[in-house]
Amino acid sequence: MVCVLRLIQSSFFLIFASLLLAGCGGAPGTVGSDDLVAKISFVSATPDYLTLAGQGGVEQSVVSFKVTDQYGAALSGVGVTFELSDDVGGARLSTTRASTGFDGEVNTVVSSGTAPVALYVTATIDGTHIQSFSDEISISTSGFSASSFSLSVIVSDEVTGSSEPFDYYGNPYNPVTNGSLRIESAGELGGIEAELQMIVTDQFGHKVRDGAKVTIVSPMSGLVRPSACIVADGICQATWTSTSGSGYGIGDHVILLAYASGAESFDDVNGNNIFDEGEQFVDFHEAFADENFNGMYDLGEFFVDANSNGVFDAVGNGVWDGPCLTDSCAGQDSTIIWNTLVLELGACPDEGCSAN
Repeated sequence: MVCVLRLIQSSFFLIFASLLLAGCGGAPGTVGSDDLVAKISFVSATPDYLTLAGQGGVEQSVVSFKVTDQYGAALSGVGVTFELSDDVGGARLSTTRASTGFDGEVNTVVSSGTAPVALYVTATIDGTHIQSFSDEISISTSGFSASSFSLSVIVSDEVTGSSEPFDYYGNPYNPVTNGSLRIESAGELGGIEAELQMIVTDQFGHKVRDGAKVTIVSPMSGLVRPSACIVADGICQATWTSTSGSGYGIGDHVILLAYASGAESFDDVNGNNIFDEGEQFVDFHEAFADENFNGMYDLGEFFVDANSNGVFDAVGNGVWDGPCLTDSCAGQDSTIIWNTLVLELGACPDEGCSAN
């Protein structure tokens, strides 16, 4: 009889303990089956944009996930395995397995390689099929490329193509440029606005990092605001505003110059994403505005004195300038890349229009 009572008491204790653990979400740090875990969720990837290894930018992203039970409570001590979607160019994870902390979170670090790629991290709870995926992490270069650095005007009712195209010096990448854009009423009125836009990429066609700056000047006539155009999601925008009394009128042309620190473009013959000795490149000389549209720099025209020697340098340095990814580089890590845009000051289309 005593043995029977003891057996009943032991069974009751085991049942009570099991119910207690179930009510608390299970034993800490253990996952017995898929049913005991509601989900593993992606938390963040900070940052979500990395530069290619060796280019001097941010090369690591901390990727976080969180494990919770079926009631939404954090589970600590749970093992999680990580897998990277692509290891092209040497992209890698700092660890492929870790355990959740007291807050239920678990981290790994993605390090960039030498090739541009968009990738993600898969996190799987050990011993289950429960998994989650991170948001996309982009790996690319850290700055502007001369081959993808153009200034344009957003199309509107006030913007039309010029009826008389003409040649002027655009930049070393495109030295002979034809045409201009007519801004209606800008030849008669002050305060006429044209929305400027730059869609900028790196050498792989990926967006340039947010916060990068482009300087835009209008040395002949007009006001540019802001003068330091800040890139967001690969796009930089500013406004050009006509000014009255500048000496320029209907049918006149004015040139705008945009410039920033970036890399000269090159032909990547072997596809290794790195400039190699012997590959062709466009050697940029100092930036200038061809204000008289004769295809060359003339004394008195606006220029950017990149080397601060007090004179315009019409010839580049003869070597490729850009991020160095080899043992030795003859050029600089960056140079001033630039482009230009010509606006024609148009007449007011309305008969009642008068200058102000």
